[in-house]
Amino acid sequence: MIYDTLDNYRDPHDGIYGKFTQEVAGLGGDVAYLRTTGSASYYRELLADRDIVGLIKVQGGHIIGLGQTVRLLDSFFKGGETIRGFQTSGIGPRDPTTGDALGGNVFVAGTAEVQFPMPLFPPEIGLKGAVFADAGTLFDTEAVVAVGSPLDTASIRSSLGGSILWASPLGPLRADFAYVLTSESYDEEQFFRFGGGTRF
Repeated sequence: MIYDTLDNYRDPHDGIYGKFTQEVAGLGGDVAYLRTTGSASYYRELLADRDIVGLIKVQGGHIIGLGQTVRLLDSFFKGGETIRGFQTSGIGPRDPTTGDALGGNVFVAGTAEVQFPMPLFPPEIGLKGAVFADAGTLFDTEAVVAVGSPLDTASIRSSLGGSILWASPLGPLRADFAYVLTSESYDEEQFFRFGGGTRF
C-alpha cells in the first residue's frame, strides 16, 4: 500500500510518501513467515525563496516465523543504506567468531535532513547539498553460531553527515559523508557512500 502526496517525484519539496507492505510465506513451501515493513517520508519547504527543503523519514520492519525459526536468508540486513556511516550489513547481530552479519527480525530507523542549493553553481546543473542525522537499530536474531552466542543488542546506532546530490541525466545520484556518533564495537563503519535514487 502506498500513500503519495509529493509535489515532484524526482525533486520533492512538499508532501508525504508512505509505504506499507506485508508478505506471507508458507502457502505451499518449506518456509513460513510473516514479514511487515513500513516507511513514511515528509518533505517541506523551509525557505521557499532559497530552495531549502526539510525531510523527516521513519521506517521499520518485523518478521516472525510461522511455526519455525526465521532463516538467515529471510532476516533483515541493514547498514549504510539505512543509517549512513556504516557499511552494507554493517549493523545488527553478528557472529562473535567469524564477524559475519547474521541479520535481525526487527529494525527501526529515522532520518532528519535539510537540502539546499550548492553555492557557486547555477541551478540548471542540478547540484544540491544536504546535512543529515540518522539513527536506528537492528536486532533479534534467531541464528545459531558455532561458538558462544550471537552479538545482538537493540542499542541505537547514529550518525551525522553531509551529502552532495546531483540530478544527473541518468537519474538522482548522491555522495554521503558520515561520522558515526554511537555504535557497537562489532559494527562495521564506512565514512563515504555513493549511490543513486531519492531517499524515500
